[in-house]
Amino acid sequence: RVKIICNDTFPHVDLDEDLGKDPELRTRRTRVKFFLAVLQMLWSDPAIRKGTIKQCLEDQLHNINFIVLQYITVFSVNHVFRNPKHDEALPIDERVNWLYGFIVIQVLCLGVLHIMDYMNLVWSVGGPCRAKIQKALLRRFMYYDMESRTNTNTSDLVMAITRDASGLCHGYMAAMKLLQALGGIIAIVVYKMSAPFMFGKVQSLLELRWISFTPFLGFPLFLVMYMYCRLDYTILCLEEKEEATKRLMNYCKSAVECFPLVSDYQKRQQFVDGLDEPVGAWNGADKAYKKANLHNSYFPEWLVLFFICYWYFSYGQKVILGTLGL
Repeated sequence: RVKIICNDTFPHVDLDEDLGKDPELRTRRTRVKFFLAVLQMLWSDPAIRKGTIKQCLEDQLHNINFIVLQYITVFSVNHVFRNPKHDEALPIDERVNWLYGFIVIQVLCLGVLHIMDYMNLVWSVGGPCRAKIQKALLRRFMYYDMESRTNTNTSDLVMAITRDASGLCHGYMAAMKLLQALGGIIAIVVYKMSAPFMFGKVQSLLELRWISFTPFLGFPLFLVMYMYCRLDYTILCLEEKEEATKRLMNYCKSAVECFPLVSDYQKRQQFVDGLDEPVGAWNGADKAYKKANLHNSYFPEWLVLFFICYWYFSYGQKVILGTLGL
């Protein structure tokens, strides 16, 4: 008697039809569905879910620290280090007390972040995620039928467990970082809206310069549009690199398995020279992927520089002339 434990599609049974239509996951829609299914599978694990919630909350502490430091910086410039000749300047004793208070606050903030970042390493998320995916892949292989197991390349199985499982785990961690980035945008908007009221610049929401919020709304929009246009090319470069890695690994595997035959026919050096082709292919694919990734990483910096230059051009002169305050 044979007990069938599971014959569902990995990572979710509802993806069986999608896998039948697109077994190589070529379309963007299929890739997104499979990635979301992997996230759902990992989130369903109680230990991973608990660690994920803790890490997401800890990430938001950095955004709170950003708001606190911005308030300290602005208050220091406007009041603590203000020229005493101005009528609005605080008394010297009060300014010194504020200075000591800011020192204590910044030391406490950095200490809390240091401790919580250390605790972040204890709340295991990456390890359990990777182990869950690796065990699922190996379990699937162990319950293949004879024909499927025979047609499976051992190099593919090894690469899936060692490399691809880590890649999926990094994707899950990247989704957590996305939440941190969204929290950062919210923190900046909260600061921009609350700072004028805290420092007495405005009395109502109608007095706010809403045009200054444009970069915080436009930056994510432009970034999403850019990544949408670059997604297919970046994935293509990554897939070519992975395919080159697989060919290199298969060549080394064949060298081990066919060594007696190569030795008998005295083709050792010829076999060694044959490694130049897969190594060259991997180097080319790796270089192409690094170039694509370099352009992707520089686009946000160019975008930030564009908004800064726009502010200098539009409002910098007004600040210099004194018609607009910082």
